[in-house]
Amino acid sequence: MIKRITYLIVFAISMSLWSCSEKAQQGEAALELLVYHYEHEDVNPLKVEMVRYFAENIRWHYTLKGEVTTADIESITYDFLREHIDYIYNVWQTSPYSKDLNFEDFKKYLLPYNACPGIGPNLTAKERGEWMAAQGLSSDLMSETEMIKKYNEIVSALRQSKKHSGQTYRSGLDDLSDTIFSDCADKAHHCIQNLRSIGIPCIAERNWCYRQLIAHHVHCAIYNPKENTFYRFNAEDTTSVPDSAGWNFVEMQNLCRLTYARQLATPYYLKQSCEKPVYPFTSPCIKDVTRRSYRTKIYIDTDKSHNLVYLACFNRDQNGFAPVTWGLVDSTHTTATFNNALPSTLYFPGISDNGSFKPKGQPIYFDVEGDSLVCHPAEFAVGHNSGKKERIVVRRKYPVKEATLETINQLKGCKIEASDTKDFSRVKVIGRLSDPLLPNRQIIKIDNCRPYKFYRFVSANKAEIKVSILRWIDGNGTAHKGETSNPAYDESMTTSPENVTQIAIEFASPTTVEAIEIAPLNADNGVTAGHSYQLYYYDVSSGLWIALATTTAVTDEIVFNNVPSDCLLWLSDCTTGREEMPFVYQNNKQLFLYPDLIAPLP
Repeated sequence: MIKRITYLIVFAISMSLWSCSEKAQQGEAALELLVYHYEHEDVNPLKVEMVRYFAENIRWHYTLKGEVTTADIESITYDFLREHIDYIYNVWQTSPYSKDLNFEDFKKYLLPYNACPGIGPNLTAKERGEWMAAQGLSSDLMSETEMIKKYNEIVSALRQSKKHSGQTYRSGLDDLSDTIFSDCADKAHHCIQNLRSIGIPCIAERNWCYRQLIAHHVHCAIYNPKENTFYRFNAEDTTSVPDSAGWNFVEMQNLCRLTYARQLATPYYLKQSCEKPVYPFTSPCIKDVTRRSYRTKIYIDTDKSHNLVYLACFNRDQNGFAPVTWGLVDSTHTTATFNNALPSTLYFPGISDNGSFKPKGQPIYFDVEGDSLVCHPAEFAVGHNSGKKERIVVRRKYPVKEATLETINQLKGCKIEASDTKDFSRVKVIGRLSDPLLPNRQIIKIDNCRPYKFYRFVSANKAEIKVSILRWIDGNGTAHKGETSNPAYDESMTTSPENVTQIAIEFASPTTVEAIEIAPLNADNGVTAGHSYQLYYYDVSSGLWIALATTTAVTDEIVFNNVPSDCLLWLSDCTTGREEMPFVYQNNKQLFLYPDLIAPLP
């Protein structure tokens, strides 16, 4: 009895108890009983350490079920943890995939029952291992790469069933064929936990946003203990294989590893006692593993209630700001030092305002000089202070992508042909694209003086033509479409026929076509008639994006009056679409952050 009381006291201290609910007390008792079990019944000092690892870190983990958040300490049970620990320990001892893994790395990359926040203890390693065996995914003869390739193929096929169970919370392996739980975090969680169950050491990594894309992403990383290297891949992507050197980090903004154990060098521990970390740094179970990053310092005034300054990138999904890294304020509260800043990125410095990000000071960006970063104020973002106003004409909410420019280049020289025969054995060239197309819908006039029954748009050099919109306009101004199954004849700007070198139309009777309406395949980021748009400008003094005007587009351009001159602007499509990027308006042109205002990444 004395021993049992001693264990309980030790655990109460080591866990830093934060909940006194009855369920939490039951979870704590389960952990204490497990220690007793592995110290006195199934004696194994390493398993005792495994229980203590959970006890020290479980307070940071939780499970989401619909709108309900439950702390893992309230849902964990003695039976669950014992089965999980016994099974994964045996896997570690016997699997060829983990034969080089030491105990400390075993705790990081095999032992945890979860891989991503919010997805709690719903399956033990034993249950997952049995599922993997049933899928033929437990063979020791396959390499890690072969195993992942086969896993991605099998689970991708399950996803294709597109069934929905109707459940509003994660239930286990049935989620692999349920469409509602299929974002990158769910996919990565299942993939990592399933691979761990057969001994492959891995962990989840997350980038909070991209430099230009409006998104975030969770991917998987396999740990190679011999090389002390991580090989990254996307879960359920049949084209993705583990890669260390070729992984595309260029567009990622600060990559964080999602750990089970707390990390002391995180905002949670570096903050002042009265300072709340901003999302996504509210948990201490993250480790910044960004490549290409630099240690640098910026000048910023803060009061003594703040230890931390954050750098945020633009992100339209988070009110214009996505914090991506943090820095420590010096003793004078006039500078902040960052360990993981990136070059060629517009940053909004800021602090925590009761847990919300609050911009402070002028936006900045860094250039690389030698082995260090040089900080530059973004002068193009503060022109509104002059009080000058102007009239602007905007045509886009996001810059033209490289893929679209390549498509436009491939379409140059394409021919418009007419014929009286379906096989085009007798053909007349009635038009040619001599100039590059614009990245939106446009009318191209044709010098055609007589009717034909058959027309086609043909590649000049037998290259694939990527046309998203094609209409044949007769002498009365009526636009005609061909077969509706052809993506060129639908209304989507983001789809086109695949692997074709010509697009044809057959009229019911000979018709004189005098023009075509055409658009190259593109991301549909131009102004679209009928869409509602809101224009913002960035106010440095308040650190806010200020709504300036809302309007509905009538054509493919919008005129705004009384816009502050030479300041950072943001055109948001309130109707549809997600890709948006700030710009300035100079010399009657929109200049976007990347690549017009800030140089490309080195």
